[in-house]
Amino acid sequence: MRYGEETIEQVRQAADLLELIGPQVALRKVGQRWKGLCPFHGEKTPSFMVNPERQAYHCFGCGAGGDCFRWVMETEKLSFVEAVQTLAERFGVTLPQAAEEDSAGRLYQALEDAATFYRRTLEDREAGKDARAYLAGRGFADEELLARFGVGLAPAGWDGLAQRLVPRFGMAVLLEAGLVLKRERGEGVYDRFRGRVVVPLRLPSGKTIGFGGRALGDETPKYLNSPETPVYRKGKFLFGLDLAKKAIRDGEDAVLVEGYFDVIGLAQAGIEEVVATAGTALTLDQCRLLRRSTPAVSLVFDGDAAGQAAAEKALSPCVQAGLRARVVILPTGDDPDTLVQKGGRGAFDALRAKARSPIEFLAERHADDREAALKAAAALAALAEDPIVGGLLVEEAARTMAFDARALSREVELRRTGRTAVRPVPRAATAPAAGASAGVAPAAIPRTAHDDRAARALEADFLAVLVAHPELLAAAAAAVDPAWFRSAAGRGVAELLLGPERRSPQAGLGDPDLAPEARSLLSALCAEAPRIEGPERALLEGVVRMKKRAFKDDLKLLQAELGTAVAAGAPAGTIAALQGRVQDTAAALRDVTSEAWRKETE
Repeated sequence: MRYGEETIEQVRQAADLLELIGPQVALRKVGQRWKGLCPFHGEKTPSFMVNPERQAYHCFGCGAGGDCFRWVMETEKLSFVEAVQTLAERFGVTLPQAAEEDSAGRLYQALEDAATFYRRTLEDREAGKDARAYLAGRGFADEELLARFGVGLAPAGWDGLAQRLVPRFGMAVLLEAGLVLKRERGEGVYDRFRGRVVVPLRLPSGKTIGFGGRALGDETPKYLNSPETPVYRKGKFLFGLDLAKKAIRDGEDAVLVEGYFDVIGLAQAGIEEVVATAGTALTLDQCRLLRRSTPAVSLVFDGDAAGQAAAEKALSPCVQAGLRARVVILPTGDDPDTLVQKGGRGAFDALRAKARSPIEFLAERHADDREAALKAAAALAALAEDPIVGGLLVEEAARTMAFDARALSREVELRRTGRTAVRPVPRAATAPAAGASAGVAPAAIPRTAHDDRAARALEADFLAVLVAHPELLAAAAAAVDPAWFRSAAGRGVAELLLGPERRSPQAGLGDPDLAPEARSLLSALCAEAPRIEGPERALLEGVVRMKKRAFKDDLKLLQAELGTAVAAGAPAGTIAALQGRVQDTAAALRDVTSEAWRKETE
């Protein structure tokens, strides 16, 4: 169930962050805040700060941070909804019992009962005999392992499950849960899964939300998965995360494979930190889900051409989500399951130790087509939100593929511009005439590490005013565009505070979908959040600085675009339109500069 903002805010106001953190961290008061040793990484000098007024915590050493909900999620390994429920119970808040919550509860219970039915069918001496023989033939004879993953058997009959569950839940619930299908002729339903070994799909909390089934013979399709339902979204789910999350957190690395039995096979070999996609190409949502538990992932797809193509596609969402990815190359004809069946854990560990970086993998995969390899590398670097990550990818690609780094950087910038289709132009800038710069590629703005540090500092100072004085959010949203922010973290926080669905800093900090780098920045700002003397003036000064930088960026881009157009012999109309835009933007920049001077002399 999704709780409304009012309910979540009620729980947040009732929760006492010091009461939550105090039993686990020895805190001492420093001014209006509390300080202690961070529980998320080993340290000798305290850098973990709790701000009770802002209901936020942040470690200035490792960057971990959040609010009461995030604390419970991290320390008790709960989902956001479960954290809301846990805190409500602890601090005496009565949560609403909505009809949709009751409906979801019925679906979860029906799915859990189905899992029990399938499991008992596999364990039945006669009914499960052939399926157990099939599993043993594939090397899965360990009863404890099968029970841990909940492996079961959907009997071959048409309605074994339906007969068992319809009297209790009714046909409508089973249809909504994806457990049965309507008969094409006549009334009634029949089982979706029949004559298959089935594996329950479980959330990290352990709740069953669907099933994956594998045919025992040559039936088609060989693999059959539950459809999407109100409780199951395949693009947001990772199989095995419920069992693997502790090993992933402890090892700070995950292994991602394609199939359910790959996960089970590697677990049988003692490799616990393994998850799988659920019959879908790897998505950004799945990568973000994984990023909550680990900064790194090893991609282990089948050794055939299709598996390697899938591995290349998987690199994009990994880079977008901020995951450090490496690709494990399997021998042709092998998958992770068959590899460990033949060579045990040693065979897998040996290949994992030789895993390729994304650039090394692309260079090998496109060894016969250097241009394709370079374009693939540029496309990957263009997806990186962190400019340092993107820059490192460019440097490695240029070095590995013996190519000019500056030319590759220009290609990356072109792809970034094409991907976003929007350049961060201040609202006050004159809009270009339709088709004014058609066919003219925008140029990149060269920036140094000093530029990036200065940009992050400017953005953090501006956002600090809003966090300390959220009453100024409406005024800031009317004057500043989140697209002006260069850093991924700053842009993420700005979109949260200033975007169409404007939210308070505290409400944003509790958002379970907030990107890790944005959460870290916001928690740091909330943990410090001193009251600012003259906040209205501080906001105006910040607006002027942000606007001035945005106009400067736009002017540089337009001047470079004009130079490119002239050099390319663009039509006179295109050049004239670009010249007009350069003049308008230069005039706007002069106005902003004058405004800044006036404020300094007031």
